[in-house]
Amino acid sequence: MSRMATADLSGLPPELLLRITDCLNATELLPLSATNWSFRDCLVPVIFSTLRVTNRRDEAKVALDLAKKHSQHITTLSFEGYASPTENDRATRGRSWGPKGTSTLPAATRNLLTGLHLPKFRTARIRFAYDYASEDWATDPSTNGRTAGFHDFDASEFDKQIAQQEPKWKWRALMAETWLALAQNKQIENLETIDLPPRGTTAFINPAFQDFLRRLKRVTLSIWGSSKGAGWRVQTFPGYIAFLSCMHNWFFKQLETTTTLALSASLDGLPGLTGTLLSGIALQRDALPLVSTLELSLTAINPNLIAFISGHAQASEVSASTGASARPTSS
Repeated sequence: MSRMATADLSGLPPELLLRITDCLNATELLPLSATNWSFRDCLVPVIFSTLRVTNRRDEAKVALDLAKKHSQHITTLSFEGYASPTENDRATRGRSWGPKGTSTLPAATRNLLTGLHLPKFRTARIRFAYDYASEDWATDPSTNGRTAGFHDFDASEFDKQIAQQEPKWKWRALMAETWLALAQNKQIENLETIDLPPRGTTAFINPAFQDFLRRLKRVTLSIWGSSKGAGWRVQTFPGYIAFLSCMHNWFFKQLETTTTLALSASLDGLPGLTGTLLSGIALQRDALPLVSTLELSLTAINPNLIAFISGHAQASEVSASTGASARPTSS
């Protein structure tokens, strides 16, 4: 930005300056905030309103240091969970992942998820950023490829099977530990979940996590989908269908104080088409008693969904699209 432009901006009222900065991204805001103390004081609350943290130890330490320094400004925590194919193998004999084994979360990440050092933390943005496109994810490396890995949706999994499988896989234990850490935070009102892997976790039936869901006011949820060609789409597999069928008991049933729900799937995981081997979004008529706004994207209308909308017709504003307008962003 030129000196002349900066000088012009410095003469603007703070309210107008903030309106202008709404059109700028973080890369553009940082040099502007370094121009002078006036700009810095005005922009620091905007720049540090969102804190990014991951389960990588070095990045978690940096995030914790930032949280301690700028805690008064941070209202949103954006968590990205990583598990590479090289560390995705099954736990060896005598070793397991998760709460009863080797933790998948650094202490710094866990502390931030629980709200330590973040008194104004109200919105959680969760994304498990797994490299699904990698061929290394297709099979279980500990059996030399004889059994399927992440893409094994042939079998349906319910609570008992999930509890058996979760400690064997780091990426699955990471999801459970993340949700349970977040559940300890009693300040969060808004939850944005981006590309949720369609796998159940033991956290979903944990009373602490269910109480966490009951406190949420706004929920944005997108569900991951995949296509590998030759007709392979995750939406047609029993494991994916079982996941969707459990979402009422695991998730939607607990949203007792939620007023806004935004749901999005993908073209390769489109739920709810009648007459196919698919399952609809498990929104039961009695779920979300206080919902006033329902946003749907890439979700086919089915009888259960019609019944839910009809049951909330007097109180709800419903919007739907075939695109991804209800899909949260990862920025």
